[in-house]
Amino acid sequence: MVIFVIFFVPIQTTSEELFFRGFLLQWIGKLVKQPILLSIIVGFIFGALHFGNPEMSNSALWAGLDYVFTGFMLSYITIRTNSAEFTIGAHAANNMFFLYLFDI
Repeated sequence: MVIFVIFFVPIQTTSEELFFRGFLLQWIGKLVKQPILLSIIVGFIFGALHFGNPEMSNSALWAGLDYVFTGFMLSYITIRTNSAEFTIGAHAANNMFFLYLFDI
């Protein structure tokens, strides 16, 4: 499982970040010019698409809020830094941490 996490989590998280912070953030950013509102919209979409994850059955409210808040923060960081490198690393580190903590 450790080898799986090391090799595949960075691919998965980079793909998500490029879609959410690369494509979606820029596309919605053409319509919404306020960084906070833009971050809320993209963060909610990020969270909503993660609502099907297995941990939602344990604590839907807290896990759902965590996904939405994480999406908001990653979007806001991307807007403020004008770069996705930090959010790619933060997303990968977050997912690896939880996979090591709960699955291994």
